[in-house]
Amino acid sequence: AAAPATNGTNVLTIGMNLLFVYPEMGGIRNSGPSLCRAVLERAREASGHRFRLLVTAIGGESLFDRPEFEASVEALAERCQIEVMDVDPRRKLRRFAFEQARFPRVLRDVDLLHSFDYGMPYLSRCRNVVNMRP
Repeated sequence: AAAPATNGTNVLTIGMNLLFVYPEMGGIRNSGPSLCRAVLERAREASGHRFRLLVTAIGGESLFDRPEFEASVEALAERCQIEVMDVDPRRKLRRFAFEQARFPRVLRDVDLLHSFDYGMPYLSRCRNVVNMRP
């Protein structure tokens, strides 16, 4: 259960599904990391929410090669955890299977999952926000 924040609202654990990120991605998918960064920046100033950034090994490297992304995560300090999932983001069918079969267990203590790449884990019990367009 979420603990109360100092302003009388509930503090949520928000998962950020960034499993789709990899260095060679292009087009519409590039908006996901930018949107994630904007959410983190806004949350730092406007809420006490906690974040779990769910990435792959190569996706995490790609994200943290962006100094502005790294700065946004560091500004949240202990309110932001990075978790590396064992899946290859370039293998879309395997990633989808992971999101549907194994990912819901990872999300047990997540109150809200924000997915940036058109899909979500349908069997998770947390609420979901899915970006369909940039």
